[in-house]
Amino acid sequence: MLLALKMALMRRGVRQYDAARLLGITDTRMSRIICGRLAATDDEKKRLAQLLETPVEELFADATPAAGGSR
Repeated sequence: MLLALKMALMRRGVRQYDAARLLGITDTRMSRIICGRLAATDDEKKRLAQLLETPVEELFADATPAAGGSR
């Protein structure tokens, strides 16, 4: 799980659903990224960092490769 990303969303008061809509992805994809079941693309990482005004490296510091790849 990407705890730093989840915490940044909470600190900014941005709901997971709203972040997904602002990024142009489904809420299911956003959930899978946060849970670590799916790796975010470089573009998604960049847009999340901009939305949350937090460096990409900080948001995804605890990222591990998604097990089983993209689903």
